[in-house]
Amino acid sequence: GRILNQGVPGYQDYYPAMLGGVLCLKGLPGEIFHEQLFSDDLKEYMEKHITLVYSGISRNSGINNWDVYKGFFDGDKYVRTSMNEIAQISFDAYLAIKNKKYHDLLELIGQEGESRKALAPGIVPDIISEFEYELESESLIYGLKMCGAGGGGCFIVTHKEENKTKIQDYINKFNFQELDFK
Repeated sequence: GRILNQGVPGYQDYYPAMLGGVLCLKGLPGEIFHEQLFSDDLKEYMEKHITLVYSGISRNSGINNWDVYKGFFDGDKYVRTSMNEIAQISFDAYLAIKNKKYHDLLELIGQEGESRKALAPGIVPDIISEFEYELESESLIYGLKMCGAGGGGCFIVTHKEENKTKIQDYINKFNFQELDFK
């Protein structure tokens, strides 16, 4: 309880709601550093290459979060490896945005999604894994990333602009819903 009771967790959820845009957040002892990374060219590129999908699957993200916390503090090597990978991917994504290497960012989002899968068994539901497999088998996406703690709800796919229509066909096939992404 002492480790988990150190203040409000999830600050990464509050700052975007308060400040908007695209933020780099870094937790430091006693403070949270933030840097605004939004640009019109990033916005335009990402809107053409990301599709936001609602699965319609209800989720219990608290279970996924607890599994990750527990695995980390119990020394689970897979959880710790995945957390280290996600930290590195986050830094690489920051550099990709700063250096305007937006295509790299699309691939990094998919890599983060893959690393996140290893954190807990419930992060990517089977039907979403099946959806991802079908899109990957036709080389339609760079990757898929669950939003939040996963387990259902929303996810994003990154892709070439010209694959958008085919991806929408799969969204309909799986009875998911595309959400407006701005």
